[in-house]
Amino acid sequence: MTTIEDMIYQRWDEERARAPGFSFAPIYQFLSAVAHLARMDERQGIVDLVRKARKPGKNKSWNAGYDAAMTAIIRVAVERAQTY
Repeated sequence: MTTIEDMIYQRWDEERARAPGFSFAPIYQFLSAVAHLARMDERQGIVDLVRKARKPGKNKSWNAGYDAAMTAIIRVAVERAQTY
């Protein structure tokens, strides 16, 4: 499957052949930033959904486990946001 990046570079090569001074770098940077924001929005949606699913009236042990799971989810979301 062709990725967005591959399509951009393919189009870049086509345009460079027609207009040698033309650069797709600013367009690529913009699209890359938009994709990054979309991934963060998706991750935030998951965290919000899990947070809303917390059931009230549970004991301390259950709450501690839930908090630990939420911490792990948030940590993974933040780490992946920095690498992708």
